[in-house]
Amino acid sequence: MNLPEKVWVIGKLRPRRRGSEWTHYTPFAGRDAAGKEVGLAPLTILDSDGERAMPVYSTRIKAEMAIERLMTDEEKEAPAGSLNVDFDTVLERMSQRVQGAPHVDYVGVDMMGKGRGQYALVRL
Repeated sequence: MNLPEKVWVIGKLRPRRRGSEWTHYTPFAGRDAAGKEVGLAPLTILDSDGERAMPVYSTRIKAEMAIERLMTDEEKEAPAGSLNVDFDTVLERMSQRVQGAPHVDYVGVDMMGKGRGQYALVRL
């Protein structure tokens, strides 16, 4: 399987600026569908082995389906969405360890949840 150059990362969208001040710092930033600058706090999940995974998607349609399947109602209360990001950027940013924050063990490409097929896994 070839890994995509760009992937869709899903999670909670956060406002990036209020006037000239930064309001949230997130690993990923971009523009939402309305063209507004946003940050994205990526969704991570615990797999059945207790490892933390970060799902990413090769298409926007798959990302939107995953938001519905993988995010809880509570997580979707805050604006949920996706951003298109270079896969190398995902690997670089998620490989960094932040004290006090859970670390990501691997990135799963096109993960759709329990019993929903095979996916490429990139260990960090």
